Amino acid sequence: MNKFIEQYYPLLLSFVGLVVMYLIDSSFLKRIDFKELIGSTLVVFSVILGFLLTITTLLHTIENKKMLIIKQTETYPRLVDFLKQAVYLSLIISFLSLIIPLFKNMNVNFKFEPKLFVLCFKYIYLFLLFFTSFCTIRFINIFLSIISDKKK
Repeated sequence: MNKFIEQYYPLLLSFVGLVVMYLIDSSFLKRIDFKELIGSTLVVFSVILGFLLTITTLLHTIENKKMLIIKQTETYPRLVDFLKQAVYLSLIISFLSLIIPLFKNMNVNFKFEPKLFVLCFKYIYLFLLFFTSFCTIRFINIFLSIISDKKK
């Protein structure tokens, strides 16, 4: 895969996904049960975070042909960067999913329209959810191709 595409496709797909979702049905957010989504996100990305942290230790012990080539061609730092990005994004989305319910019933006097703030926050949360998912998928695909060293 092209290095540029490999680097930026999670960002691009996340943005395009939100734009398409808005253009197809701008009232889509009203039908999403964010309480359920946030709870599910917390569970799923907490598990993914544990999985990625386990892979962090395994990555240093893999010694197959593909891994040797990756280390010789100096693409290993990029692989580690993809792993770090997936770990940190999973940590952030898990943390957000943990603290968002704490702010649900707060009475805060906004100097701007609170409905607009909530709407923007929902779009930002969905973007982060998509972005985290695509970054995690990107790393897992690369990792699976490394560990599936097929003998010909």
